[in-house]
Amino acid sequence: MTDYYEDVIFHNKLKSTCNNGPQITKQDLIDAIYKWDGETWAPEGFTLGSSYAEFNGVYPQGNQSANLFVVLLTDSNYDPILVTDQGFVVKKDLSAGELLGTNQGEVWIGHGRNNSSDVPKIIMMHSGYETLYLRKLVGTSVSQPANLNLGKLEVQSANNVFAVTAGDNGANQDTYLIPQNPSQGGLGLGTANYPFKWIDATTVFTNGINYLSGGTINVYCNITTNGNVTINKATPILQLKATSGDPMIEFYDTSTLKMNLAYSAAGDYFYLRDIVGSKDVFQATHAGQLALPVNGSTGGLRIGDDAYLYRGSTNTLYVYRNIEPGADSDTGYLGEGGRYWYGLVANYIYYRTAIQFDEYDDLAIAKLWGEKNQTLPADYDKTKLEPPTDDPFKIIKGSKDKANTEEFFDVGKVNGFLMGCVKALAKKQDEHDALLLKLLNEVESLRAEIAS
Repeated sequence: MTDYYEDVIFHNKLKSTCNNGPQITKQDLIDAIYKWDGETWAPEGFTLGSSYAEFNGVYPQGNQSANLFVVLLTDSNYDPILVTDQGFVVKKDLSAGELLGTNQGEVWIGHGRNNSSDVPKIIMMHSGYETLYLRKLVGTSVSQPANLNLGKLEVQSANNVFAVTAGDNGANQDTYLIPQNPSQGGLGLGTANYPFKWIDATTVFTNGINYLSGGTINVYCNITTNGNVTINKATPILQLKATSGDPMIEFYDTSTLKMNLAYSAAGDYFYLRDIVGSKDVFQATHAGQLALPVNGSTGGLRIGDDAYLYRGSTNTLYVYRNIEPGADSDTGYLGEGGRYWYGLVANYIYYRTAIQFDEYDDLAIAKLWGEKNQTLPADYDKTKLEPPTDDPFKIIKGSKDKANTEEFFDVGKVNGFLMGCVKALAKKQDEHDALLLKLLNEVESLRAEIAS
């Protein structure tokens, strides 16, 4: 036989009944300990059944009590849950076989358990489980990751690797590490005083790259850009320093290498090379010489749309179209006394002027051409100027102030001299014709007298 008592007193008060405990759902259990009405906390609390343990304390302000009882979860096979409606403190260890939760969202941790200098820790205690996951409850699922807000993150790793692993969202679906407040300054990776030693990335999107110190950024790889490259500086310099071979800039047509612009370290010259044709288009030597290695009309220089200067064959320079002096006429020379052309082959030669030599006795001078003795004859017209005695034909030669041509015949003067000789001959012919006509008239008159 069992005796039942209404109350059993052990110093304070222990109260229990034999009735079944309250029967509630999981949501009822949450509402009892956690509920926010939009302005204040408003948990509903528990309705005590007839079976509970009540612990009382007598204080000057009045009695305080804490109840310990069991509730049954109707939507979980009536699992019993031991509940207290007040705070619960454990001096040492607390272990849970499954869930350990706090509905108002704070876990307070002091120092570690070894001593007051021991750092607080979260220990992964089961073998094979080395990763701590932070998840959020969505409906009944806890598979979605939750966010983590830290003031400072320090990572110590035995293999010197701090890994950020993202879930696989499918092909071409990237996961991003982004700043939460970019309008307030964004998120920095390191500082000028505490920089990262390196960053490994497949692709980097950025609006600017700046150096930390020394004014130089070293790049140890190939760089491909789909945009323009601009250097903004008072005196910009693009330096190509080859550790071996020729430094060069390559030019592509889509994916085909067409030409490159390079410096030959071995030959000490700058060159533009046609890769498709396997030939240098031009070379500029360190001494200042510009070389155009391509022969024929496809090489050389094209000036404007229709003027060409190119090498046609050995020791031959071809000029297509006209050669004229600059803005001023009657200036410049082709050759000079010390360096002159061997010959001139042309269909037509035009002269602006032909000098007249009326002041000389042209025919008397012309008779001296090719003679060993070029002394002026006694019948030289004394009313005319006399040419130089050492060389009467200096009058039709060049001069020192005209490109040092004093030893060369001036074709313009020669033509003028010849025209003067022709003119003098024409006058002599007129005089002879007049004399013959006069003689003929006198003969005719004499015949008429004899006939009469």
